Amino acid sequence: MKARPRIRRASRRVARTAAWAAALLLPGLLALPPRPAMAGSAVVLRSDDAAVKPGQLLDEHSTLSLPAAGAITLITPEGGMMMLEGPYHARPLAGSGKTDPAGMVLLARLANLIGANDISGAAPHATPAGPPEPTDPFAIDIAAPGVYCVPPDLPPSLWRAASTAALTARLSRALGGQSATILWPAGVASIPWPTGLPIESDENYLLQPDGAAAPVTLLLRRMPAGLPTDAHRAIWLAGHGCRAQGRRLLGLP
Repeated sequence: MKARPRIRRASRRVARTAAWAAALLLPGLLALPPRPAMAGSAVVLRSDDAAVKPGQLLDEHSTLSLPAAGAITLITPEGGMMMLEGPYHARPLAGSGKTDPAGMVLLARLANLIGANDISGAAPHATPAGPPEPTDPFAIDIAAPGVYCVPPDLPPSLWRAASTAALTARLSRALGGQSATILWPAGVASIPWPTGLPIESDENYLLQPDGAAAPVTLLLRRMPAGLPTDAHRAIWLAGHGCRAQGRRLLGLP
């Protein structure tokens, strides 16, 4: 008879633990668009097989076929990369079993970042016609105002599409205080962020080239240290206003 209260208390502890786990996982899951239920064990990053699309979720039953010159790159639930080269015909995830909830959240978010069901609703790999874009994921386009995420321990670079002429500009914190003068040589597309101007996360910076009527406003957001893989970093970038940077980090247009 005296053992029953202990059983009830244990049950209550289990219930509380389950509630905490649900509170941590459900916001990320509910933020995603509906997708077919499947025990995804990997997501396709790149594919030479027309039948296998980037952003597609695969499980242990998925069979892949590649010709001799074909290749497919997968991202695993841990954020690792798996590259398959042809000739190949097998189930690459056979025996991997079910993916844990954290891995499923990562794969689902990657599927939306990489594939057709991305959060913005844009078609996959669709880029509007316009000037070239930087290939460095952390380059700041000085002609494009907006949010830019910067690495936790390295300064970003400043990038410009038109680099034939020399350029002088002033870069300053919007709240006042520190500023720096940028001397941009002719023929150079990228230069480092000025060392004398520290970056404060979630603050606006103003960049105004000589002769420009108004400055370009750049909101800089510092990425935290400790994200284990590029896949985790790409998802963080996409979730903090830097989706294009997240795609570039994964080698996508």
